[in-house]
Amino acid sequence: MTAKHNRDHLYKLTARETEVVTLMSQALSNREIAETLGIGVESVRMHAKNLYSKLDVSGRQKASLKAIELGIIQTEDHTPTITTSHNLPIATTPFIGREKEIQDITHAFQHGTRLVTILGAGGMGKTRLSLAYGEHVLEQYSDGVYFVPLDAVETIDGILLQLIEILNLKVSNKSSYQQQLLNILCDKHMLLIIDNWEHLLDGATLISDILATAPDIHIIATSREKLSLAGELVFRLGGLSLPTDNNLAITDDSEAVQLIQETAQRIIPGWQITDDKLHDVRKLCQITDGMPLGIILAISWLDVYPLSEINHEIQTNLNFLHTELRDVPRRHRNIESVFEWTWKLLSPAEQNVFMKLSIFRNGCTLEAIEAITGATPRDLQALVRKALVYRSPDNRYTLHELLRQYGEAKLADYPQVEQETRKLHAIYYADVADRIMSNQLTGAIAEIELENLYTGWRYIVTTQELDLLWQCINSYGIIAYQLGCLWDMKLLFDFALETYPQLEQNCPELFGGLLFVNSSIHAYLNNSDLRNHYLNAGFAIYEGMNLAEQHIEVTYFHYHAVLAMRKKSMEMSLELLQKLITILNRHEQRDDPVYQTMMVYAHSQQAYLITESPIYASDTLTAKRPALKALQMAKQINHKTMIAFTTSILGERAFLVRNLEQATQYFVEADQAFIELNSPYDHANALVRAGATAFAHQHYPQARDYLQRSLDLMLDFGHSPVLNSLISIVARWKYERGDIIGATELIAYINTQDSIGHAEVLIAYFWGTFAPPLTEKDLKLATERGQMLTLDDVLRELYSCLEE
Repeated sequence: MTAKHNRDHLYKLTARETEVVTLMSQALSNREIAETLGIGVESVRMHAKNLYSKLDVSGRQKASLKAIELGIIQTEDHTPTITTSHNLPIATTPFIGREKEIQDITHAFQHGTRLVTILGAGGMGKTRLSLAYGEHVLEQYSDGVYFVPLDAVETIDGILLQLIEILNLKVSNKSSYQQQLLNILCDKHMLLIIDNWEHLLDGATLISDILATAPDIHIIATSREKLSLAGELVFRLGGLSLPTDNNLAITDDSEAVQLIQETAQRIIPGWQITDDKLHDVRKLCQITDGMPLGIILAISWLDVYPLSEINHEIQTNLNFLHTELRDVPRRHRNIESVFEWTWKLLSPAEQNVFMKLSIFRNGCTLEAIEAITGATPRDLQALVRKALVYRSPDNRYTLHELLRQYGEAKLADYPQVEQETRKLHAIYYADVADRIMSNQLTGAIAEIELENLYTGWRYIVTTQELDLLWQCINSYGIIAYQLGCLWDMKLLFDFALETYPQLEQNCPELFGGLLFVNSSIHAYLNNSDLRNHYLNAGFAIYEGMNLAEQHIEVTYFHYHAVLAMRKKSMEMSLELLQKLITILNRHEQRDDPVYQTMMVYAHSQQAYLITESPIYASDTLTAKRPALKALQMAKQINHKTMIAFTTSILGERAFLVRNLEQATQYFVEADQAFIELNSPYDHANALVRAGATAFAHQHYPQARDYLQRSLDLMLDFGHSPVLNSLISIVARWKYERGDIIGATELIAYINTQDSIGHAEVLIAYFWGTFAPPLTEKDLKLATERGQMLTLDDVLRELYSCLEE
């Protein structure tokens, strides 16, 4: 008996199984084996399954190799079809992050998906992710994992030839190459990673043919545009995760930060992210929006420029993002070249829409896109499919920041188109500002539009669009404290005053509006010098004018003067406000949402000033009537912010007359209303009053909750009347706990402020006159210590006390 027969007996292969494995080694498909042996395809599959079990292998390739090794089949004329289990290139740098992406792709394949398209802009790391996934699952595919790059392939036929070459397949000229490929792959258990499809999309039907013929083949395709195939699961790849906190330990969890660290250490060994570098690291993450290629190209300059300078260069010149590193693929050595490749694949109409979209900041709605760019939903869909535009779950459309810069540069090549687009953008967002002010847009929906509002404002000021400036001054001023973006609005109004100084001569009434809004913003920022400067300058402009004969916006501007004057004199502020209400009543523009909103604001502010004024301390009816009227008006136009604000005023009035049950009811209603909005300053004020009410009720846990939440909301406002009020309550709390010196220090701190505002009312409410039972020496020392406290000292003390 020959050695071959001995081995046949050892592994118990039947003659038919030996014939099947012999033909397998010749790269015949199951159908071709069936035809050769004159049996059915199902019989071939049954014999294959049996011989796999007997040879203790999985897959045709391993069965052929094992049979050759054992001498069961001879190899003089035939070799296995596929000679290696993978061809994945060896990575020269660590793969960072993307754990969730790998998990999601794994989950997709495990649950029936057979084609995953990793879709993303150039430089996002599609290829690197697909290769990392291939390495991760290498042992799971019995016939191998193969990487098929198409970047150098120029024709549809070239795709087929690339596959045949990469897989090292033996084909003949007797039948079509595609059919031979399908025959060979039909019973393979394999993962194909086919990279860079975007320029060969018409050839993507080959994937459908492979999947229809070979049930055990999985395919990952990478592309800058969807393949649009049945069964395709599109996996949109965004940037690496960004840092979410200024804390260095938390920031280290960011994938983008990890890539910066790892890349930098290859440029400068030992380079570390320290506290002094953290700001610039976070900024680079934001500028690149976590795009891996953007980060790598930026950090490649680290041996030449400090990180701060790199950030500046990227923002001013996108061409800065290039490198001469030889281990970076040539097509990825320049970020502009990466984007230019995609740009050339766009139709002229798509190019037109894409570059117009670059003027939007922080995304936009479909309504905005249609109004400003003239794009149709189909135009937009084409850009989404090409991974240039991303639609978020809340139906906003955004561009990656580096792509936005690229599009903006393209738009600048067409000055007339750019000018027209920017003007349409400014007009649209001037109306958005009115909608936010009138509460047609609220909360996070309103806040997300701020970046576009800022962009529109800069255009209006730079181009001196006076009609739009008339429209926007008041609404932007209201938004400043309605959304708590005081500092940003201060910068915008400073920009207007610096950019357009001749406005004072050309249109003094409009210039006065800028001054009054700036004065009210500085009042909220607790800068009394600038508040008084802008306030006095504004009154000087309007001196001698009959306001009733002026543009109605001039009356609106004066509302901001009322806000600024509150800290100087409530009586003078109330007097001016009553005059404005009289003028507004004459206009009677009942159908204008801006007019209706300003009427509600005016009456609400009147109720507020009366409630806070000592003159009306015991006059419950006079103080309550305007608040009820304002609440009714706010409900008529469904202005949720002012409903919440006036409800809190009614709660405050009930608190001051010691009707604690009614005050509690009002403050609960106000709190619930504010939660749905984004009005941090007014919400903080209502929470302080609610905390005072709970404290007076001796409901201390509830008081602590209200005050802690209020403090969290006030951190961005610095010194403010609301903060002083909170301090006065905590001081009373300390006093009742026996910490009289601590209470005295906090009261002394309050008294160092420009105006203690609400705190005076609460001090009088809880103490009458604050007269701590201390010796003259202790009182002097405690007062001096309190006067030397910084804001940070006080904030730490407040949090410490409220957390006990």
